[in-house]
Amino acid sequence: MTDKERVKNRSKKARRVWRQVIYARDNFTCKYCGHPFSEEELSVDEFWPSFFGGNSTPENWVTSCRPCNALKGCLPPLFFAKHRTELAEAYEVEGKLFERLRHEKAQPS
Repeated sequence: MTDKERVKNRSKKARRVWRQVIYARDNFTCKYCGHPFSEEELSVDEFWPSFFGGNSTPENWVTSCRPCNALKGCLPPLFFAKHRTELAEAYEVEGKLFERLRHEKAQPS
């Protein structure tokens, strides 16, 4: 194993350990929707995205369920909290529209 591979493996292990620490700190509960989840259904999100002045420290990381994390993307947290329901509804409508368009495209003319 090369030095580069060893550093990469240590880095993965460190990220895994930090994720578990963050999940435990937040009681395995999504900070955006408030629902508890299993570890497999969770991810870690930067509460304040870096381009909004957030930093990559554990204090800025929060537990997020995968759907909320996907919806939030790089939105500011207060905007996301205020509009989470509308964003989820729009995301669902967009997904249904995409599936319908894909289905229509697959049909021979």
